[in-house]
Amino acid sequence: MPSRTAVLSTAALVALAAYYAPTLDLPLPAFLSGAPPAQESEGPRALARSAAAFAAQPFDYLIVGGGTAGLVIAARLSEDARTRVGVLEAGAYVPPGADARLDLVINYGQVFGDPTRDWCMASVPQAGLRGRVVQETVARVLGGSSMISDVLWQRPSREEFDAWGAELGSGPGWSWDALAPYYRKAEHWTGPPALTLPGGRADPDPALGAAFGRAGPVQVGYNNFYPGLIAESVAAGNALGIRTSGNPETGNATGFFTPARAVDPRTGTRSSALTAYFEPNVNRTNLVVLTGAEATKVLFRPRDESDKKAPRVAEAVEFVSEGKTYTVHAKKEVIISAGTFKTPQLLELSGIGDRSLLKGFGIETLVDLPGVGENLLDQTYTLIDYVAKKDVKTLDEMRINATFAEEQIALFASTGTGLLTYDTAMTGSIPLQAFLSKEEVATLSALIPSPVSSDFSPLQAVQYQLLRKWFDEGELGWAEFLMLSAGGAASTPSPDTSYATPIVFHLHPLARGSVHINSSDPLSPPVIDPNYFGHKFDVAFHALTTAWLRKWMHTHPISELLVKENAPGEDAVNTFDEWAEYARSNAISTFHPIGTAALAPEYLRGVVAPDFKVHRTANLRVVDASVIPLTFSVAPLATVFAIAEKAADVIKGVAPAAL
Repeated sequence: MPSRTAVLSTAALVALAAYYAPTLDLPLPAFLSGAPPAQESEGPRALARSAAAFAAQPFDYLIVGGGTAGLVIAARLSEDARTRVGVLEAGAYVPPGADARLDLVINYGQVFGDPTRDWCMASVPQAGLRGRVVQETVARVLGGSSMISDVLWQRPSREEFDAWGAELGSGPGWSWDALAPYYRKAEHWTGPPALTLPGGRADPDPALGAAFGRAGPVQVGYNNFYPGLIAESVAAGNALGIRTSGNPETGNATGFFTPARAVDPRTGTRSSALTAYFEPNVNRTNLVVLTGAEATKVLFRPRDESDKKAPRVAEAVEFVSEGKTYTVHAKKEVIISAGTFKTPQLLELSGIGDRSLLKGFGIETLVDLPGVGENLLDQTYTLIDYVAKKDVKTLDEMRINATFAEEQIALFASTGTGLLTYDTAMTGSIPLQAFLSKEEVATLSALIPSPVSSDFSPLQAVQYQLLRKWFDEGELGWAEFLMLSAGGAASTPSPDTSYATPIVFHLHPLARGSVHINSSDPLSPPVIDPNYFGHKFDVAFHALTTAWLRKWMHTHPISELLVKENAPGEDAVNTFDEWAEYARSNAISTFHPIGTAALAPEYLRGVVAPDFKVHRTANLRVVDASVIPLTFSVAPLATVFAIAEKAADVIKGVAPAAL
């Protein structure tokens, strides 16, 4: 087993300790002293030494975007030594152990806004959020969102995946049963969870372990540290009618449960596309990755205009590196894995999108696909916080207790365990009917639009019909609850004070947004309009469910551990309208954007076919979160890995193994 000081460089650990030390007057442990080690001058073999050398190479497959999906596909395609794979990545290569903000999941959010790690995009002013501009964090590092996102590793409910193939028209290859083998292919599971939540089984459900893969590259396991408030919050939810689930991974994701997470139990650090799919394969001579290279256009072979129905054939990608423009060719396919915001931008710059929009920027339309950049979906969350009693041990102990902080840093350095490896210990994807009153459910029901409205796109009409069905059945999670055993998220924490922060996520928003090019300049950021709270249902959802957070915290036994509500304060917000206004002013993006190159038939204004090919192209595929056509009731990280594993098999033309 590698030592902790080998896993994280001295420089990274110094940065970690420096984060906590100012508040605590915390001396640096002895193992943090000394100069940071020199970095390799050239990096791994798989990293291209120059843009010119990369562009001069013959590749079978070109992958645009070395993110979560892109690195999975690159690793799988390059398993065949005869296949040459090139990857263009705009961000930097950050070796494992070089940046504790990336490696330690407890540091989630610390790289947001850092232009060396984040594209630092922003939405247009959001009318539904009282004109607020929302920062849209998008990873700008090799490994993509798997390097900076939360690490919850979850599967949706069966009905949610089955709808992709059935109601949303992508056929039998897109269902729960079709995708399940690809989760297992990605996973190296260590279990079962160490924590049994109140209301759950005393012994682990045997089916839980059977659901996971044991030989995949992504390390998946559970927390080894649990703060106060977790068990009590679940027990309070049980008292209000919310069940606990011992197994959310076999088709029913509802109920409170202890979620798995992508953290390596051997090191206590993040398991990402970089560590799982790139680092083990850096010595392959047929895999070449160029970082610091931004793709600007996909180039297509000239088409015989006598056959205007012939699919477009991609043959090269134009990119910019250090201010110079290069062209690199692909013999077989171009695969775009640039993410929900950058993928539609690249498609439009390449002449694929809504003809009227492209014409306005002087771009020749090669494939008229009005769905490109539409159907932008992103989940939102709201939160409140409470002051906890003095004897309650929360994550705030790292901020207010110097001795505890020293112990935890030393524990991580010696064993790779403890608070520094912590991620969410409980979450719950809950049907609305399980906790709202009949009157509140009726209020929301009345706000779901009729799918026959002429104001909707064909895809939107089918989505609303499906959401109406799910709402009425009341069996799928629509709200996700989480207990953050710490302060600082809903308000500025006071010294020497611990907090409880209950959070609610809206899993199925009704508003639809878009992302489109702003000019023909490929380096200009796109126009991002998520349209947060652009539908009355979304506003009402957050008003009712955020109010329910207070009811939850007022319920035994969690109520016995709390002193008072801190934000918003019981004197400040009480009525439906007050909660709605609070939500508009405080709602936050989950950074789960999807849908802008939707997997759906062209007649529904989809962009990508079941085989990942962009409609009316012969060899241009999209594989990333942008293809996900509709939100689902858990975090998307594991699903993006599974989709990429499936795409690799589709591209190679092999049948899925019985994993």
